Amino acid sequence: MASVLSDTIKRAAALRGQRDFKGAITLVDQAVANATADDDLKVIALLQGLYAADEAGLASEAKRFAVALIAEDPEIPSIQKYL
Repeated sequence: MASVLSDTIKRAAALRGQRDFKGAITLVDQAVANATADDDLKVIALLQGLYAADEAGLASEAKRFAVALIAEDPEIPSIQKYL
């Protein structure tokens, strides 16, 4: 599954660069839903979703990603402003 998340991270970043924020969010949601709980790349994929939501001005989506991130790693300081 790590290769799927790795690809998702790259594709989501590319979609963000194209300003397709909703596409990036959808991509991340689908990949994370199929990721294993112990996949180290899950946090990075969730961060891509958070960044896309933030860049799109979607506060509720950004908060949703922040809540998911805090469940994975409560020590990420950059997500505090979304909670």
